[in-house]
Amino acid sequence: MKTLEELKKEIYNYHHKNYSYIFDEWKWYSYRKLKAKFYMETAAVLVYLLMKTKVKPNTITIAYILLGLFGGIFLAIPLKLFVLIGIILFYFRPILDWGDGLYARETNQTSLTGTILDNYGALIGWVALWVGFGFYIVNKSTGSIIIYLIPLIPALFALDIMRFSRSVLFMDYSAQRVESKNTGLLSLEYNIENDHPLVSKIVRSFNQLFEHNARTVDIICFIILIELLFPVFVSWIVFLVFLSWQIVLFGGTFYMVARGGWVEEELHNKRCE
Repeated sequence: MKTLEELKKEIYNYHHKNYSYIFDEWKWYSYRKLKAKFYMETAAVLVYLLMKTKVKPNTITIAYILLGLFGGIFLAIPLKLFVLIGIILFYFRPILDWGDGLYARETNQTSLTGTILDNYGALIGWVALWVGFGFYIVNKSTGSIIIYLIPLIPALFALDIMRFSRSVLFMDYSAQRVESKNTGLLSLEYNIENDHPLVSKIVRSFNQLFEHNARTVDIICFIILIELLFPVFVSWIVFLVFLSWQIVLFGGTFYMVARGGWVEEELHNKRCE
């Protein structure tokens, strides 16, 4: 079994190789770099302890998924203690996300199922965060209309036509036994940047603001923490801006698929890879 220092070296080398921009650009990624170091250090300790057990990597990933769900539930409970617990869960749950991959590699248990669960856990946590955030706002402002808007968050993600289209295309690949080297998803700005550079710039800016990453999660948690400590209430603005942007994205992606050509181009690109 590897020592703790060897595990730290392994996880640092892996992420340096795959995400070098986090470590090379201190000026622009200082906070991201600090968080990455924190997650890598703690994930290495976690894996070092788990190496002495028979825990499976996917078990860690399932725990990662559950922490996201419970984090959203705790944010929705109208008690400060539970809201604080929710913040803590969202802040520290990425340790499991960084650790399950290292553990799988060290125990030779990497799998496609693990990759899917990992990405699914990220999506579950993201939706749970915004739903819990919405209920937190409702609890803070009696009679808020936001309670009627909260169901739109999971609905917009569930009814994403691009995600549905890709699932249909995947089934088509399976039926035809089409091999693909890359299952990366095309983003909205990728499809419009050539014809509409200004729109693309706006889309990219909003996506960076509400990007599904640790920085955005930390911002939401920080806003909630400030409101718990001081008599300010700005979270409802953040929620409404985010929801409005998701509605715009939903309408935009639906239009892109419904007008015709996008699915055919996507299928053609995959078959040419």
